[in-house]
Amino acid sequence: MTRTTAALQASEPLFEVSGSAAPLPAPGLSPQDAFIDEACRTLRLPTMRARFMELAEAARAHKYSYKQFLADLLRVECDEREVRRMMRLVRAAKFPRP
Repeated sequence: MTRTTAALQASEPLFEVSGSAAPLPAPGLSPQDAFIDEACRTLRLPTMRARFMELAEAARAHKYSYKQFLADLLRVECDEREVRRMMRLVRAAKFPRP
């Protein structure tokens, strides 16, 4: 049995948030939430960082699968990036303003 399989069966995290590199959790955030927040910041996923808690609560309430939850997180990040890209392209085009 691999470590991953054993961890899943024991319902323990697959990784430990410890050591000097791990940020201290902000007040009201669990160590996992603090890690997710910092990872999203490091990976430059601003929309996912901002909406993670909201989408996690919705997923829990609607009993979404992990895949559905992950798909929702990725969808909001991709959608927001597309909006920002369009805005950036319009600004770069320097269209005349009425």
